[in-house]
Amino acid sequence: MYDPASAEWKDFEKALADIAAMCRVRSLAAPVFVPLLQGSGDFGRPDESLANIMRWCRQASDAARRHGFVTVSLEEAFKQEGYQDRSVNPWDGHPSARCNEIYAEELAARIAPILRNVAARPTPSPRKQPAP
Repeated sequence: MYDPASAEWKDFEKALADIAAMCRVRSLAAPVFVPLLQGSGDFGRPDESLANIMRWCRQASDAARRHGFVTVSLEEAFKQEGYQDRSVNPWDGHPSARCNEIYAEELAARIAPILRNVAARPTPSPRKQPAP
């Protein structure tokens, strides 16, 4: 999937380009991309599995940024947590409650200024409808 020559990666890049274009055409704020880090271990001293996850998330973020997305990195927040088991439980790989808290905190911090900027824009006057 993460091989830039693969069909899957090219499809991913095309999807990013399409989303960004739709936002521009509609005069919307730039779309937001958040690669959702997870996994057990220490992101400050990653094992091979975590190192791959981090590398893939950076690669995806770089692609999104090239297409005009605002990107949110979770890496520093995860590094500050030290060693953690970030799964719901040993049988369920979904992100833990703390993992979801980090997602929410980092996303909120990154998009709050964008939302304030959008809210400050003048509201366009409604178009007049032609008489029937």
